[in-house]
Amino acid sequence: MGQQQLIVMILVTVVVGIMTIVAITMFQEAQKDSEKTAIRQDLLNSASLAHTYYKKPAMLGGGGGSFLNITFGDLGLDTSSYNGYYFDIITQSQSFQISASTLDRSDTLTATINTVGLTWN
Repeated sequence: MGQQQLIVMILVTVVVGIMTIVAITMFQEAQKDSEKTAIRQDLLNSASLAHTYYKKPAMLGGGGGSFLNITFGDLGLDTSSYNGYYFDIITQSQSFQISASTLDRSDTLTATINTVGLTWN
């Protein structure tokens, strides 16, 4: 009977080890999804601020009907935050594209904001 108990103990140890590895992996994936969701929310908030910038006259610090000179400050974004890194703004008159990456820089999200709304690339 001692040999059976030893086998059961080894089996339980292996199962617990595997479950621990699975739990850690699931936690890391959930954290990455949470970062991407937070980045998306930041970009949605920035789209609202961008529309305000677009409609505000240039003499009051806005774009005067253009996105050409929009900056991270106008969008309410810092280039690095708790959610990720915002690193690129490509502007045109009627739209601009902004890119962000997760904290571990493994995923990049890009959004195009125009006068109508936001689309994910």
